[in-house]
Amino acid sequence: MSEDVPVPDQIGPYRIIRLAGKGGYARVYLGEDKDGRPYAVKLHFRNRKKALKRFYREFTILSEQRYRSVPRAYQFGEKDGAPWMSMSWIPGETAITDVRAFGQAGSTTRIYRARRILIGVADALDYLHRQNILHCDIKPSNVLVQPNGSITLVDFGAARWMNQAAGVAEGIRFVGTRSYASLELLTAKPTDPRSDLFSVGVMAYKLLTGRRPYKRGDAHTSVDVLLDATPTPPAEWCPEISRELSELVLELMSLQAEKRPQSAAAVSQRLKQIP
Repeated sequence: MSEDVPVPDQIGPYRIIRLAGKGGYARVYLGEDKDGRPYAVKLHFRNRKKALKRFYREFTILSEQRYRSVPRAYQFGEKDGAPWMSMSWIPGETAITDVRAFGQAGSTTRIYRARRILIGVADALDYLHRQNILHCDIKPSNVLVQPNGSITLVDFGAARWMNQAAGVAEGIRFVGTRSYASLELLTAKPTDPRSDLFSVGVMAYKLLTGRRPYKRGDAHTSVDVLLDATPTPPAEWCPEISRELSELVLELMSLQAEKRPQSAAAVSQRLKQIP
């Protein structure tokens, strides 16, 4: 789609103020209702059956949520044949933008801030996993951070219920972000909450060190890179990162799910215990 698509004046009952973001199949606008209350309005622009199915699934998942770190969806409709949904408007910076304001990679202030963000992410995932939901696209740009350090997970376009979580076995192309995806997600193997935890590990590595643990290529070489890579321990890049935190990040990025921490609650607990 062209980048110069005009911003609509109105979507459903919402007056549109500006474009807030754009993904592979939808644009997100800042809108407001008749009382001036802000909402995120997500408008789908890919008229493909499977993409539309994911869009409706995203709405269904978010409309059922009542947790502080997960946005809630409110209304669903169509504009000129394109579906839209309204959601909570979440102000804040992306996780990577937020931690950069706390110093260079490896500084004690940045490490502390990153750890607080990761605790929030783990707690939010613990909630979702207990609702039998996988996010499937955890990365810094999908974590919004408020000034007080609280976080909100956003972009549930790849999310699914666990009974549907067989990698890409739905018969669709990979949906998510390859550079943060687990091996089982990339190879269409059955996935469970530990797949999200792998992504948390990659995100933690990036927030703490300012680097990615490995580079990824196309759909084939990305798997090969994962199989061949041995990430450098974060503490070797940044000596201020504690051994306990460095080891936890590497555990989260284990290729074998059974070698990762077995729940988001366990990750949160370990992060809270790290001095």
